[in-house]
Amino acid sequence: ASRQAYHQLKDRIQSANWILSFASFGSEINLWPLNQDLAKEGRLVLPRLIRGHLHLFRVEDIGHLELHSWGFLEPDLLDCCPIEASLIDIALI
Repeated sequence: ASRQAYHQLKDRIQSANWILSFASFGSEINLWPLNQDLAKEGRLVLPRLIRGHLHLFRVEDIGHLELHSWGFLEPDLLDCCPIEASLIDIALI
């Protein structure tokens, strides 16, 4: 399913500038291959929870993520720049 999702999503998001994705973990569908491609292309946006509020950040390198206490990865505040939600073309939920 992950491989099929990668190919179908990759084709459908080609014209989008900013793609909000998620840092899959556990039993969630594996979007890491797609997220890595989007980061290399400079189009990946991932959420981070800050004081109970969701904020969005550009991620240009998967290495710029840090482990949240709940076990998932999220953007490192020192390496990732905030981005306004209004700029997101496609959200993968």
